[in-house]
Amino acid sequence: MINTPREVDFNLGTPAVFRDMETGAEITTQPNQIRHSYHTAVEDFCQTLKRGCYMQNIDYMRVTTDMPFDVALREYLVKRNSIKG
Repeated sequence: MINTPREVDFNLGTPAVFRDMETGAEITTQPNQIRHSYHTAVEDFCQTLKRGCYMQNIDYMRVTTDMPFDVALREYLVKRNSIKG
């Protein structure tokens, strides 16, 4: 799973406008008021995705877009090698 650092830390400032990409509906909110709920929802989603990947024998790794590609690839290969090892 690839996220931007802002998606991970949810440090957006105040106020923030969120747009539904499917409907175009917008809401304005204070990120600090919904940060905990956001983090809980994202973690629940990631755990569900991770379990689904595991059940299908698919590797799962979370990275952020600010992580250099070579670092992400090396971490993945080391993890993969230790599983086989």
